[in-house]
Amino acid sequence: MLGHQVLLPKVQLAFGGQVAGALHYMSGYGAHTRRYWKEFKESMNTLPLDEVSRQAAMDGACNFFGALEGLYTALYPVDNARWVYSAGMLNPEAGDHAVPDDPREIDDAVHAAMRCFEVFPYFDVRYHERGRSFAKSDAAWKVTLCTLPVPQIISQIEWLGRVLANRGMPRITLERQLEYLYEALIDALPEKQSQYQGLLEAAAYLKAARERVVPDLHFSAIADTFRLNTDNELHGEMKNTGVLIVSAVCDETAGIADAVNSLIPWLNKHTRFPDFWIVAVTDALAQARVQARITHPLMT
Repeated sequence: MLGHQVLLPKVQLAFGGQVAGALHYMSGYGAHTRRYWKEFKESMNTLPLDEVSRQAAMDGACNFFGALEGLYTALYPVDNARWVYSAGMLNPEAGDHAVPDDPREIDDAVHAAMRCFEVFPYFDVRYHERGRSFAKSDAAWKVTLCTLPVPQIISQIEWLGRVLANRGMPRITLERQLEYLYEALIDALPEKQSQYQGLLEAAAYLKAARERVVPDLHFSAIADTFRLNTDNELHGEMKNTGVLIVSAVCDETAGIADAVNSLIPWLNKHTRFPDFWIVAVTDALAQARVQARITHPLMT
């Protein structure tokens, strides 16, 4: 009911006229979906289930969605030998922007994107599968920048960093992804190392901008304190969140207006996190801002 609200536009984009008039089921309840979903959720939450029954229900749902892959494969088999990578394949919402011609570079881009998700679980918790799709298509686009002179690469990365930071993704995540992408590419294609050097220089540019606001020593100290005050960032489930908070302050101080406002309210939501977490977020934010004013008063 709810998932088709996400899937329907992707199916329409991928198949166009081939599926015209055949999407009634996926259209669901249209404008009434939100109300029906709310009623369904409330009904489910009132069921008197013990833990064993609850787990059985969850397992059944997971098994059902797992079986859908086999169904879709049967309905629309794909000849992998003739498959051509495109931005639309990685993310139907990404449009027609450029991606590399070499499948190995595409694989490396996807690997780098998923590695960044592992390092920052925040991405998965907040943005879910849609975030993964954009991470993959964005990473593939970054590989195409390697044909440009380094100043142009940095210009493009600076633009993307501002866009992402204003949407709740501090620039340190872009910095890390560029590093992971470079490592994956030179490992798979060492003969092209010099061509990929621009990615590393763009990452160094972002790092230098961050360190001008909060030097690495103070940056790490604030992030470590946050980790200790949050039970190892909720036992690792939200690891490196302290890093995101300090980075957001660096971005805000460097002139990205919504860098903090697009991140902190989400991290401070009482229905999502325990009280000690909220206190730690507030403290880390205050410490980072104090350090930013000390280090770079003209930028605050």
